[in-house]
Amino acid sequence: MAVIQLAVAPAGRIDPAEVEGALHLVARALKSPVEFREALPLPRGTEDVARGQHKAASLLTSLRLAGGRAGKVADVGEDDSGVEGAGKNCLVLVTDVDMYTPDTEFVFSLTTAAGGAGLVSVKRMREAFYRRKSDPEKQKARLAKEILRCAGQLVGLPDCGDPRCGNATTRNLQDIDTRKVRLCAPCWRWLSTGTMSI
Repeated sequence: MAVIQLAVAPAGRIDPAEVEGALHLVARALKSPVEFREALPLPRGTEDVARGQHKAASLLTSLRLAGGRAGKVADVGEDDSGVEGAGKNCLVLVTDVDMYTPDTEFVFSLTTAAGGAGLVSVKRMREAFYRRKSDPEKQKARLAKEILRCAGQLVGLPDCGDPRCGNATTRNLQDIDTRKVRLCAPCWRWLSTGTMSI
């Protein structure tokens, strides 16, 4: 059975194929299928027009409710986890709008453990944001890494001190690029057994 029962839905104008492409990497890292859900429209009332950004917490709250009702499109990946029993359900939504919190200039992602949902923005993961040549493979890997991190956070996986682990803290784009699209051995052990050696 799966370590995490992860569902992912695109939100807004993001191309669903872009999200689905990243899910193949996430499924491989989790060694279990990821449920790909129908695209959702962006809710009204979450944009701060003066900033040109969306309030991440408001956007996540609104999308979480709709995302739970979004229909399943496909399962992406195979179950190779070797773990018995069902994993914890969690939902990650992916959008292309820029987001912020009251304490930050921007965020790549936000999770709410109580609600079992996370939100990832690709806006600042795209090379175009920095006026550089497009790199779809790099962008796909960045998105997969941030979805993987959100999923770990949603099931209570502690932040990892290994900067190459898929569950390492994200402070900037370089942090994402340093990470691999996989969990380190201690994080995988925690995820599959609930224990972590130090």
